[in-house]
Amino acid sequence: MESETNSQPAAPDAETPAPAARGRRKLRIALGCVLVPLLVIWLLAALCLDGVAKHFFVKDCSAVLGTEVSIGDVSVSLLRGEVVMEDMRIRNVEGFKTEYIARAGRVQFRQKLWTTWSDMVEIPLVSVEDAEFNIEFANGTHNLAVLDKQMQAIQAASGKEHRSDPQKCRMGLIRIRRAKLNLIDSPLGGLQPPPLDMELRDVVDDYLLPDELLVRAVHDVAQKVDSTVNAIPAFLKGKSGAMDRLFGKRKEK
Repeated sequence: MESETNSQPAAPDAETPAPAARGRRKLRIALGCVLVPLLVIWLLAALCLDGVAKHFFVKDCSAVLGTEVSIGDVSVSLLRGEVVMEDMRIRNVEGFKTEYIARAGRVQFRQKLWTTWSDMVEIPLVSVEDAEFNIEFANGTHNLAVLDKQMQAIQAASGKEHRSDPQKCRMGLIRIRRAKLNLIDSPLGGLQPPPLDMELRDVVDDYLLPDELLVRAVHDVAQKVDSTVNAIPAFLKGKSGAMDRLFGKRKEK
């Protein structure tokens, strides 16, 4: 009888975890090892992303333009694919008296990030509010023409090749609100430019990287100013009354 009793298997130790419990415990540890670092990275990104974005926007824009760019505040939302810049200013080029070429109270840009590498990039919103642009004339030229030449030289020196086949982008809304254009020491006399408030919807165009977009925008506007000035007969330049009649400006009663 004693031998039969000793041959029976011993009862399992209550403190020893079952195989299923051990598996669940290892799974929780593995998930913790993955999720905790991801949570820390996400928190750091949420706390530091705005400052990092501001640094690179200021640095890159200044390098592309060849003049100082300052931004008061930058807010980035990765979930919405949105960047909002407050109080953005572009300093004037040397040889001109106004402090800034352009100033914008608020610039907002929203993009569907998952379309970045697709054939059609989706940009729901581009918005500029409370902006002011100073086109200043001096020494037979104007500050945008000087800035344009400066940017073209920077691009040529960088040796950067533009994409031969750029992507397309669809912009749902391009909005400019409460914008003002100032002509300073203009040969166009006392002509007052119209307000720049406008909205364009469902615009399809080539998708340009930020530096390419800046270069093209400045070049296009500089060319437009030059063509406008060159189209005015010399005897009309500087004569506000003649310019007003030419452009059909209505005098205030």
